[in-house]
Amino acid sequence: MGLRSTFKANNELERQGRWFDIQSVRNANGTVPGFKMARMHKNNPEYLAAMEKIAKDLRQAIDLDVMTEEVASPIMRGVFVETILLDWRNVWDDPEGTGVEVEVPYSKGMADKLMAELSDLYLLLVDEAKKLGNFRDAEVSAVSKKS
Repeated sequence: MGLRSTFKANNELERQGRWFDIQSVRNANGTVPGFKMARMHKNNPEYLAAMEKIAKDLRQAIDLDVMTEEVASPIMRGVFVETILLDWRNVWDDPEGTGVEVEVPYSKGMADKLMAELSDLYLLLVDEAKKLGNFRDAEVSAVSKKS
């Protein structure tokens, strides 16, 4: 693989997103949860603008090195929900803990709530959204053929 094919992402996928199915999870009805995500990278103009706004708004805290994880975490999760996580499918949850799952419709508010409650899912999705390989034509084509 040459430099260009190694490091060149599909710019449309970076902005408009692609689906990531969590194959290790099966809902009670047998479906697999999927998340449509844009790339978490400077090539994504919405993400870049959101990060620049945060840097501007929080410049003093960043410069003084007083930004705590407690403050930064919800801000970064908000950027993720607003600019990276675009949709989901087959997301079922048991919000009452009764053993009865209900389908959760996608909304930014519900996405933020779910990502806050399921931090390991959030971190998994962030990792996938950052990977160049997930947004290269060859890899996306190979994944599509497997599905």
